[in-house]
Amino acid sequence: MRVYLDTSAAGKLIRLEPESKAMTDFANDPRFTLVGSWLLVTELRRMAVRSGIPQSEVTAVLNGIEIYPLTAQDFEFAGTLPDSGVRSLDALHLQSASALRVDFVVTYDRRMKDVSSRVYGLPVLEPGRDPDDDPASEVARRLQQAAGL
Repeated sequence: MRVYLDTSAAGKLIRLEPESKAMTDFANDPRFTLVGSWLLVTELRRMAVRSGIPQSEVTAVLNGIEIYPLTAQDFEFAGTLPDSGVRSLDALHLQSASALRVDFVVTYDRRMKDVSSRVYGLPVLEPGRDPDDDPASEVARRLQQAAGL
């Protein structure tokens, strides 16, 4: 199953936050293929600089994520989303997730979560915040929810 990580999710893999353990367990689960874009690479590296985290730790995390190269068309499409509530970088993340045909977006950002489901119809996971600690059970529950079951 392909899941798109935004920076709020990947950041929990380099900084200790309440959901870091759950996110690490999720990221290490072989049932999931983690994908992101070059925007994630830039944002995660900047987060590390601001937090004093060695770039080698970021590289180790990024090595476990398939990175999607953003194209001019991705920037164009993201820029023309009709929803005025979509922030620019969120639009790029969502365009990447859509282009990669992911099953889920993993985000801890409230606005990104709303836009993912409302604008793109992409289900969202928040490991460690979801009521069920087992990612596979949570994925199954969300798939049923999305299918209207």
